[in-house]
Amino acid sequence: MSRYDIVDIHSAYHCIVGFDPPLGTFFAQVYRQTGPQRPAALVHWIGTDFQDIPTVEALTAAIAAYVTVPEIQQQLTRDGPAGFQPNVGARLLHALWQHDKEENR
Repeated sequence: MSRYDIVDIHSAYHCIVGFDPPLGTFFAQVYRQTGPQRPAALVHWIGTDFQDIPTVEALTAAIAAYVTVPEIQQQLTRDGPAGFQPNVGARLLHALWQHDKEENR
């Protein structure tokens, strides 16, 4: 798993981005600074589902309202899903999740 901090000095947000190999997805957690004496508040979290965010471009677009992804885009691309092959357990869990999702519609 890769993990990078992005601090945007022009906004009140900071973000953690990376690639999660077991899920085969990029992810981002966006936090808003609430004050010097208070912890940052989580305001946006993506990439929590199997192959949810498949590309760096999709990741960048999903968090564009909060921060910009700087020069680490190339590193994220290297970290990403090139050759990603989910293991048997991940495929089974995804199939069960999809089945459950369809039954609950």
